[in-house]
Amino acid sequence: MPQAELSETTVDYPQESFMPHEPYSTLIETLLGRYLSGEFLSKEALQHAFATEWQQLSSQMTVEGELLERCLSEREQELQAQAGQFSKDQVPAKVERSCRGMKMLQKAWEELAVKTQNATIITAATQKIVAAPDKQQALLALLGELDLNRTPIFTNQDIEQLAAALKQSGQNRSLAAAQDLKQVTSGLKKGLAACRRLQSHVTGWIFDAPTREAGFQRGQSPWEFWARKLDATPTQTTNAFFQAEPAQPLARLSLTQTLFKLIAQQQISIQQWAAQASTCQLSDWIELMIVMRFLQRGLVSWFDQQAYDTRVGPKLSISSYLTFASIWSELAVGTRQLAQQQSFSDAYFQITLQILRSFAQQSYFPLYGGVFAAFDGGYLNMTLDYLDVPLKQVEGTHEKARILTLLGYSQRALGRNQQALDFHQQALDVARTAKDRACEIANLNHLSRTHISLKEYAQAIDDSQRALILSREQGDRRGEANSLTNLGFSQVCAAQQLEQADPDRYVISMRYLQQGLEIAEKLNDLQSQALCHSSLGIAHLTLSQPQEAIRALEAGLGAANLSGDSYLKGLNFTNLAEAFHVLEQPASAIHYGCLGMYLLKQIESPDWSQAAGLLTVLKGKVGADAFQDLLQEQRPRIIQEIGVDGYDFIPELLAQY
Repeated sequence: MPQAELSETTVDYPQESFMPHEPYSTLIETLLGRYLSGEFLSKEALQHAFATEWQQLSSQMTVEGELLERCLSEREQELQAQAGQFSKDQVPAKVERSCRGMKMLQKAWEELAVKTQNATIITAATQKIVAAPDKQQALLALLGELDLNRTPIFTNQDIEQLAAALKQSGQNRSLAAAQDLKQVTSGLKKGLAACRRLQSHVTGWIFDAPTREAGFQRGQSPWEFWARKLDATPTQTTNAFFQAEPAQPLARLSLTQTLFKLIAQQQISIQQWAAQASTCQLSDWIELMIVMRFLQRGLVSWFDQQAYDTRVGPKLSISSYLTFASIWSELAVGTRQLAQQQSFSDAYFQITLQILRSFAQQSYFPLYGGVFAAFDGGYLNMTLDYLDVPLKQVEGTHEKARILTLLGYSQRALGRNQQALDFHQQALDVARTAKDRACEIANLNHLSRTHISLKEYAQAIDDSQRALILSREQGDRRGEANSLTNLGFSQVCAAQQLEQADPDRYVISMRYLQQGLEIAEKLNDLQSQALCHSSLGIAHLTLSQPQEAIRALEAGLGAANLSGDSYLKGLNFTNLAEAFHVLEQPASAIHYGCLGMYLLKQIESPDWSQAAGLLTVLKGKVGADAFQDLLQEQRPRIIQEIGVDGYDFIPELLAQY
């Protein structure tokens, strides 16, 4: 029979009053019989026939894919049992062909089921977006559908089909609604076109760099590389920042290229730029959304596959999540300042939270610090609202607990200790409900650390003891290492507060610190090692043991550097400056003090003032001229860490202090 006639071969299926499986068995036997008669000359012909028969059955009754799958499986088992009655070379030809035909039928159904499911999902997504009362709600609906936390995830092919469906729907809408849908469709198409241009260049920037170093630091970041790979396209977007570059005016760049170049050049902040992007249209922002989603997903996937490569792996997966989240957060804050862009601000913050939620599901999520997320006023409430709604719909809420943990230790790094306590207490409660013991232990440790910052040492000791007991019960060695460190450190601080200066009183406390370090080293846990070394160093400083403090702090500095923890790195620099100051070595004290001051100021930690205060004391002690000479002497070492711009910023920071 010619393939063109396949769709006309139909069967009257038994009605639903018969056995539930009967219509499905009839469909299977019909298709298997046609296969055995040689009717299907290709796999595509079989798939076409299966789709036609399934469509006809669907028009006669309410179909259930699970029942069909069960019937397919049972029929294949029957045929395999028949074949098993013969030796391998004596299986009757019909039985052998029937077994082969059943495998093809199962494969055809799997592909048809995926297509059917995708069509259903795309139809539902289209209806949600079309039903939105305005373009802001349409954008939020689109974001909900493209959320990478959903199952199944929208692929670029799905997005292409969604764009086509939206275009079709726009033909029957009012003029205003049709214009909004046209903007959405245009943005999706432009975004997909940009993704195709970047398809083979997602990780190309790593191999394009002379040192082949991966990272998001200036000089290593991918943004300029990606901007070059995107074809220059006309746009109505204007921005004074780029008008100073006549060789490549902004009018020839898409919004996506403009943002990428801005991130690469770092001349103004993303937030400042977003506050000026007054002429950007909905389609421009949607294009950016699609491209950023594609790049983030591609980068994280690639970095996750390089787990044993010391240059990349989990550290850069973490950087990817946080980099993309922070970009969207800055865009949200910036666009909120423009009346004509305010309606989009909440949408961009929603993307930030979606990224953080994806991040929280990863095994390498940093429960003990190393990354920071600072949201102001209303956005903190939005964070909780966003996390509450979707996470209440799934079993367990460990994702929410982990994001609250990140927000908590970020608040502590920013000097907001009371807010940190609130977040960690919420995270602790949610983690207990979700039975996420690792997260529960981590938040007890964070509560201990925060109480240390508040000089509430009795409570800090209590929290760390609870964390230690629970970590040993659960076999959580990382939690145990941090608990021992916090317990030892808080006891040292408590004894010092009571002016108990007898070194013998500190033996047990220092032993706890050393035990925590030994566990962290056995685990090769750089983050915990950095915390343990740092705590040991500060304890030695507290006990007026500067040489021992320097050894511990230098080791902590190396671990913090490898783990990418900017906060601990800055603190270690500052405490090294204190140790060298005690030893009356002003050159080294100035070197480390400048580095600590700059790095902590970069992440907006109030602890930068500790280093600035020490440098001010040193300046008064040695004299302004001698201080300047020593600073100039340390210039090469300082530039090696923070660059020329960082070095030039030091006098301004001292003036601010």
